[in-house]
Amino acid sequence: MKTTAQEPETLPSVEALLALLEVAPADAEKLSFSHKSPIQVRRYSETLATLDPAPRAQKLYAAIKEVVALKESPEQRIKLLGIFHSQLTGTAQTLIEQTSVSRDANKVISLALALLKHLYSGYKQVIVSSASLDTANTGLLTNSIFSAVTVVNELFTCYWRHHLSPPASLWQELHSLFRLAQEYGLEDQRVSFVSTRGKPNATIRNAYLKILLAGSVCPPHYNAGELKQILQFIDDWAHLAKFGTAKQRKLFLVDPSANYGPVYRTRAKTIREDHLSLCPKKLVSALQDRCVKSDSGVEYITVPDRLATDLCQLWSQENLRQEDHSKSKGAVDLVAGIDDIHRMLAGTEFGEEFFASLQQDANPAPEPSASVAGHWRYPSFRCEYLDQSEFGCCIEADGLREALAPGEVVVLIDPETEQQLSGVIRWAHNTNELKTRVGIQKFTGDLKACAVSLTRETTPITPYLPAFTIVSDTPKGGVRLLAPSVPLKMHNQIHMVNDQQEAYFVLKDKVEMTYHVSHFKIIPEARSISRSKTRPKTRAKTKTKTA
Repeated sequence: MKTTAQEPETLPSVEALLALLEVAPADAEKLSFSHKSPIQVRRYSETLATLDPAPRAQKLYAAIKEVVALKESPEQRIKLLGIFHSQLTGTAQTLIEQTSVSRDANKVISLALALLKHLYSGYKQVIVSSASLDTANTGLLTNSIFSAVTVVNELFTCYWRHHLSPPASLWQELHSLFRLAQEYGLEDQRVSFVSTRGKPNATIRNAYLKILLAGSVCPPHYNAGELKQILQFIDDWAHLAKFGTAKQRKLFLVDPSANYGPVYRTRAKTIREDHLSLCPKKLVSALQDRCVKSDSGVEYITVPDRLATDLCQLWSQENLRQEDHSKSKGAVDLVAGIDDIHRMLAGTEFGEEFFASLQQDANPAPEPSASVAGHWRYPSFRCEYLDQSEFGCCIEADGLREALAPGEVVVLIDPETEQQLSGVIRWAHNTNELKTRVGIQKFTGDLKACAVSLTRETTPITPYLPAFTIVSDTPKGGVRLLAPSVPLKMHNQIHMVNDQQEAYFVLKDKVEMTYHVSHFKIIPEARSISRSKTRPKTRAKTKTKTA
């Protein structure tokens, strides 16, 4: 990973750290919505709590701007910020959770970010003001740094939730907050907020750890629901991770003067004495055991198996790329999603039309080109290659494309030769220019449209689902099945129909399961049905079922 931060010769002073956090000076003399006393401000905040999220967010935005600009002492300022803290973070969370990634939702996301940024600016003012005094109030400084770090956590979550790239300065400021706490020896002090009572691990160190651990798992690789589960696990158990100096050779390395998060130690170009090390080994053990044992008993972990496997892989070994990526430019058409890809490959709508086309001729039919199948059957859009490798590629599409989510199946079509390349999206994020950039891992083989149903003996027990077979390019690769995530499970018996055969299979090893698709190896059963035999009548009446 290339480092962009300048390598300092000596450790930065407290003044240099404060300079990174300094914001514009306050200039407001009074509040327009209330008197400056905390009692009056609290009464106003209680009236906002009864409003719906949208109007409440607008009034909170106006209020927090005035509070941040108000000329007050650090002690008085943090009291006022504390009154609005939970309402601001709660309202921002409501906005981002109720909003999908689309151009129409951009204003709502911007408002959520604005609420958090103003709150963060207020805490930075308290930190700079109190640390600049000859005799710093350590209690005030501890609470304000802890609050600032928790708001940064909310900011990162908002960016990751909507696949946006966080500003590089946010990482640098986060590192500076922790270094400032170290300078004053406050990183392990318990904070004294009411909201943290009963939480023995509420310290600046653990709050910093949570963001580092979250940044180490490649958040853009997960959809919103999966990311929420991962962040909840980290929030509960981040204190199990070990945090030390550069001399302790741990898996991850953190450069506290850089504008990025943790990286694998072997990827760091230089290692200095001020670097920090991060080891999540105990978190891996907890995920493998699915529980955490303590003096108070056993607490069980409810993270889904697939996410637990991903986290264990990320936190227990180094995933170094084995291929070389080369810069590439060129246009490509992209089709995303099981339903649209099935329409494209089969040339028909899934359901009665698809099964009727199989009845017409038992011989394998040639795959229809995009021009034959008709663009009206499957939406596609033009993208640009950014780079390519043997195993994948990176492309960019204009606009915010909600369909391009991690775990989704896609097919790339060369507009000149109409050659097709299929794969799965591994990560996605939106650029500042409102473009969607995705990384795609190629499948080792071509997709072929089919239909599958769970069976008991010879009777279908579920509707037929659109699916694909993948015949590997290698002799040992075998045949794999790509189908919707539910209801298929390992060892299920399925009935599969395509334009070449009609047979029974067993789902063997699960290659992968994402939010969108399941990927299995399949083995044939001894019994198979001749193409000439009559198919179940229920199949012709089956309606299209989306993934």
